[in-house]
Amino acid sequence: MSYTVNQISEDEMIDKLLEVYKFNGHAIGFYMSSQIVKAGFEDEMVINFYNPYKFYTLYNLAAKNNGTFLFCNEFMEFLKNRTEKYYH
Repeated sequence: MSYTVNQISEDEMIDKLLEVYKFNGHAIGFYMSSQIVKAGFEDEMVINFYNPYKFYTLYNLAAKNNGTFLFCNEFMEFLKNRTEKYYH
């Protein structure tokens, strides 16, 4: 509410939200999305966030660029097979 009535800056609000997301949200998803943003794929993430397979694929691309943990091809194939009939 403080942000909407201009009592705190946008940067302060972002800091407060990040604290909530890190400790009260989904920590793994937060890490994955942080890697995606760090790699410069924020726009693609916003477009594809609803599709788990596309989100994980985008994470793998970002992780490769960032030099961090990748999901194996077997897992990615499993996820693709489990989600393709539900997400287009």
